Amino acid sequence: QASERRAHRNINYVQGDMCAIPDELGPWDFALCLGNSLALVSSRDDVRQVLRSVHENLATGGLFMFQILNFEHPSAQKPRQRIEEERNGHARIVAVKDLIPDEDRTLLAMAFFLKDEDGRHTATSNTAVLLHLTREFLIEAADDAGFAIRGVYGGYDRHPFDPDQSPDLIMLLKV
Repeated sequence: QASERRAHRNINYVQGDMCAIPDELGPWDFALCLGNSLALVSSRDDVRQVLRSVHENLATGGLFMFQILNFEHPSAQKPRQRIEEERNGHARIVAVKDLIPDEDRTLLAMAFFLKDEDGRHTATSNTAVLLHLTREFLIEAADDAGFAIRGVYGGYDRHPFDPDQSPDLIMLLKV
């Protein structure tokens, strides 16, 4: 969708397995991983493989930025629900996100309720299991992959990460 909606001659959009990025796709100047995608991999070994794979495909001086939920936050230790709503004219979408932690994983169940411009209603849902990743583990894994840590943030406004306060964990890594 991004390549259709935001085509640009200097941007290549790629979809694939982030644990096995084909070498012929790089080198890149920048790689971006949002929406808890890194927490969707099945094991910490796979997270390490993702970091190695991205590192191998970045040009010298290239940057890698990723965002995940802050699984160290006290609220991440108990079930919680987030409801978000967006309106655009007569269109409306409501997203209901249920997060249920269990040991080192969290079940994420998402339901979407949509009302289009013509007043038609639809609903869809999906589930995923998120691996709890901590700042300490990610710094170690990034270092092992050969990255230099350029920033560890608690939000997109680049405020410093605080495990007890920050909703997100955002890291900026450099080759």
